[in-house]
Amino acid sequence: MLSPDMKLPQAMRLKESRRVPMWNGPIECRLFRFDLVAGSMREPG
Repeated sequence: MLSPDMKLPQAMRLKESRRVPMWNGPIECRLFRFDLVAGSMREPG
């Protein structure tokens, strides 16, 4: 996902697996990569 909002993953409650700085013309952006899995990766408890 390409976004200029650096807090987007936190707002979506996701943890990015990779963050790549990019420029969209004069706008500094980040390309976020999210690895999606079925269920949850959290430990039960």
